[in-house]
Amino acid sequence: MDVFDSSVWLWGLLTDSSEPNRLIQEVLDGTREVAVSAYIHDEVTTTLRSAPEITGQTEAGVSDAQMTFNNTVADLDNVIFPDQDEIGATYADEVRSRPEMRLLGTILGIQTKDAPVLVFAFDVNEECTLFVADSGFDPNPADHNITNVKIESVDVGE
Repeated sequence: MDVFDSSVWLWGLLTDSSEPNRLIQEVLDGTREVAVSAYIHDEVTTTLRSAPEITGQTEAGVSDAQMTFNNTVADLDNVIFPDQDEIGATYADEVRSRPEMRLLGTILGIQTKDAPVLVFAFDVNEECTLFVADSGFDPNPADHNITNVKIESVDVGE
């Protein structure tokens, strides 16, 4: 099972960067299983709402990206996704401001916003590869006795 950090979803949906696009296409094709948490969903949808100002994308391009993301997580059998009640009750700002997320970020030397994503990947019931496109999100989980999560950096061509 894989988990894509919101940065991977956003690069894959809003740009033509080859590696994030390939990963998203593999999900769309059904050849890659991915889990999406309510936290990741909130980060992606919140960023997409302000994407035209941030990325210079047209509103139509952002609307297409949002539709693709929503259809992907809601309709595909190879995507594990929480129910609507959990989505409606999760606010990324609140989750990342929790003391345990700040502590985990400090201990691992990662941004607090990345801690909930790592916790979610850890909680997936099997070996998990967490794909990230953020610079600075590169701890070695095994150094911290986390043996079920492997982190893969995604090249976005910057």
